[in-house]
Amino acid sequence: MSDPQVAVAMLLILLLAIFLGFPVAFTLMALGVAFGYYAYLNPGRMWRAYERAVEDGADGWTLAEHWIGGFFNNRIFDLFVNQTYSVISNDVLTAIPLFLFMGYIVERAN
Repeated sequence: MSDPQVAVAMLLILLLAIFLGFPVAFTLMALGVAFGYYAYLNPGRMWRAYERAVEDGADGWTLAEHWIGGFFNNRIFDLFVNQTYSVISNDVLTAIPLFLFMGYIVERAN
């Protein structure tokens, strides 16, 4: 799919999910994960270890392990870690919950 088609698909799925009554925050999060997974999908890289295990005649548990590993072997999960670390290391974003907690304490203390 081209970029405009992906954008239209995201918009339609967002509107459908909102009309079905899903919370907006969770809908946006799921759309980001799903379409991020699609954007970085590389089937040749994903299933290489699984296909090698099939060729070697591995047992069922090993095949299941390689299949799950191939499914989660996507660059989007590495980007989640990097983005989380960049948000955590931002001093301004770290101070916001502490500022809200301070306001709550001051409000309760009169």
